[in-house]
Amino acid sequence: GDFNLGDINWKSESPELLSEINSLHHKKLLQTLDDFSLTQHVTLPTRPASNKTLDLLLSSFPNNVSNVSTTSGMSDHLAVLFNIDVAATRSFKPPHKVFIYKKADFTKLNEFMSHASENFFLSSPQHNSVSENWLKFKLTLIKGIQDYVPHKKSTPKYKLPWITSVIKRHMRLKDRLHKKALKSHKPKHWDEFKKERNLVSRLVKQSHSSYLNDVIGASLDTNPKKFWSYVRTSKSESSGIPPLKFNDKLCVSDKSKADALNSQFHSVFTRENAPIPNKGQSPYTSISDLIINSQGVAKQLSELNPSKVCGPDEIPARILKELSPSISHWLCFIFQQSYDSGTLPPDWSKALVSAVFKKDLKSNPANYRPISLTCLCCKVMEHIILSHVSKHLAYHDILINEQHGFRKLFSCETQLITAINDWAKSINQKKQTDVILLDFSKAFDSVPHLRLMSKLDH
Repeated sequence: GDFNLGDINWKSESPELLSEINSLHHKKLLQTLDDFSLTQHVTLPTRPASNKTLDLLLSSFPNNVSNVSTTSGMSDHLAVLFNIDVAATRSFKPPHKVFIYKKADFTKLNEFMSHASENFFLSSPQHNSVSENWLKFKLTLIKGIQDYVPHKKSTPKYKLPWITSVIKRHMRLKDRLHKKALKSHKPKHWDEFKKERNLVSRLVKQSHSSYLNDVIGASLDTNPKKFWSYVRTSKSESSGIPPLKFNDKLCVSDKSKADALNSQFHSVFTRENAPIPNKGQSPYTSISDLIINSQGVAKQLSELNPSKVCGPDEIPARILKELSPSISHWLCFIFQQSYDSGTLPPDWSKALVSAVFKKDLKSNPANYRPISLTCLCCKVMEHIILSHVSKHLAYHDILINEQHGFRKLFSCETQLITAINDWAKSINQKKQTDVILLDFSKAFDSVPHLRLMSKLDH
């Protein structure tokens, strides 16, 4: 529509004012767009006489609008033409394997893995590589799962969880009464239909309210997946990753989109071409050798969250948790061998990468960040090594007290409390306080690994 607010530069990445004259209404418009997450699509002048963009096109889903252009209209304003995708789309999810744990025989599976573990240690595994020993463990475990844990193929079910069988029954009755009223045109039948329609509306509202109370209340701590599942069902856009623009090409197929995202993620990695400075003699005590024991491995396995998603090896967390007594010795040997040799099984070097949209245009691969799912066994070993390193740093008081990130008993909250306390004390003492806040773009993707390893070695 014609907003008559032409002093805004819509071509810039972030809309900006061109003039301070009548800026109040322009600022109110920009604030409204920001408050309601609206995107303005017209960047060309729509009134040739003033060469200003007065006719605007606003949408809450910018990826559904394309090919915005102007053409001659019936007045001194140009007409705005555009394409809008209103088709109901949903990302396709192929059938996947679902284990029926309530029918699993974990007792026999533990016995199977205990017997296999004994045979493994009788076969002189120290003469094999880490990869060979891990492959033996994985194949044995997969065979045990196939024998003692039933499974089925599950397809996604697109339904609202608060629509119960009782509500569905009333919905069917409402539809029958509606057809009957349309056919007879009798007031009596219309009254019956309206009564049932109102009942269905009331039941849906009550059920939805009860479901929300459960999701936001009791289940939020015990089962957060339920909450995030509700958030996903509430989103209007569920069509997956849209076509991407990369290197002046439009990527439409799944493979081309995956290649574009892979290239984008790879481009932000830090390339360490400069020589790493020599830190000289370290003033700190060297860390002791890590000796991994099976009791510690069993403890870590037993504390796994059974709902954790598995990695490329497809070994579920529930299986590792249930089998912690029978597989801890086997995994302990593999962990120690991997640590001592400095090598990893190929599975542990792979990850299932999900591209999560951050902000701005969904067609730009730079607006996605990668979330990697690695093997759970590798994560268990990482936790053991992290615990060993953290204890060394804490015991020798190596980390400064001002570091609140990635430390036990420290967090954003403790840092914020400390900062506010220091600022308040400075204000009370009438001292000047200067604060510099830094935010590193794509920080986790651009960690200088070689320098980090050099720092840890020092």
